[in-house]
Amino acid sequence: MAGVAWEQLRDGWLPLDVALDQLPRKLLHHGRHYDIGYRPINGASGLEQILVVISDVTEAVGLAQSEADQREQLAVFQQLVNGREEFFEFFAECERLLRAAVSEEVGDRPTLLRVLHTLKGSARCAA
Repeated sequence: MAGVAWEQLRDGWLPLDVALDQLPRKLLHHGRHYDIGYRPINGASGLEQILVVISDVTEAVGLAQSEADQREQLAVFQQLVNGREEFFEFFAECERLLRAAVSEEVGDRPTLLRVLHTLKGSARCAA
C-alpha cells in the first residue's frame, strides 16, 4: 500500500498534502513503536525531496497503555465500591457459566456456544 502512496506522490496525481497523508504514519518493529513524519522540500521547480522523520515513541505508547490499564482497574474498583452486591452477583454468575462451560454439564456444541455467548455478553454489559 505504501508503494502506491509513494507513486501517487511522485506522479503528482494528488495534491501534495493529500498524497503525504496517504503514507504510513506508524510502524511497529521488534516490539518498538515508531511515528513517521514527512516534510516536503521544495525547490524552484516544486517538490524536490521528502524528509522522513522517524521518532521512537515506545515509551509514550507504553505509558499510555499503562494509564489505560490503571483507568480500567480504577473503574472496576469503583464498581465494586458503589455496587458491591451487584458486583458479587455478576462474579457468581460468571463463575457459574465458566464452570458449566468446562464441565460435563454442557454436552453439545450449541449449548456450549450459548453458554460462552452469555458469558461474553455478561462481561460486556459489566464493562
